Amino acid sequence: MSTMNIAEQLRAARGILDWNQQDLADHSRVSKSAIVNIEQGKVEPELATLRKLTRALEKEGVLISPSAVQKMESFTVEFGSYLEVLEDIEQTLPDGGEVRVHCADDRKSSDAVNQKLQELRAKGIQFRITICEGNSFIVGDMNDYRWLDKEYFGTSEVTVIYANKVVFHLMMNAESKFLAIVNDRYAKRERSTFDYWWNKSKMVGDDGR
Repeated sequence: MSTMNIAEQLRAARGILDWNQQDLADHSRVSKSAIVNIEQGKVEPELATLRKLTRALEKEGVLISPSAVQKMESFTVEFGSYLEVLEDIEQTLPDGGEVRVHCADDRKSSDAVNQKLQELRAKGIQFRITICEGNSFIVGDMNDYRWLDKEYFGTSEVTVIYANKVVFHLMMNAESKFLAIVNDRYAKRERSTFDYWWNKSKMVGDDGR
């Protein structure tokens, strides 16, 4: 089995994703000129640069090895913060789309997160968000929110659904992490589950009287 060099690997990976060099630069935050030089064999990438490139490809399910480049149908991606999740939403939905957020609480969001949410909405990305009944802290259009029953909300974790990704908020040894499962069928199922709870939930401000 022949061994591929990094230039061949990057070109093959871009071909699988139908990315040009600028697309890879945007997703990896490595300059286009650096990618051009690597693919032309003019330079060997530093370890930090190589990690950025492989991380960007792995987030799209493309794995590179010395002898092959392959696209995985189902895989996981870890994010260190909710802001990183929002940044991935921005890259995943460049032309707009819908994001479903289940069991959220905007009161816990940082200013940076709230600002990014506003930026995403301005770019045409729409949000539907379920929150705890009685929570009136809204960042965005009130029609984008629904109240969930307090008892159900208290036993649930934050879930974010967009494109073919389902992201769960996990607490591990007092450390907050976000784990994305990337799979078309699973994301479709979770969208249906969200829609069920959305349709059963109350409009924000509806006290049932």
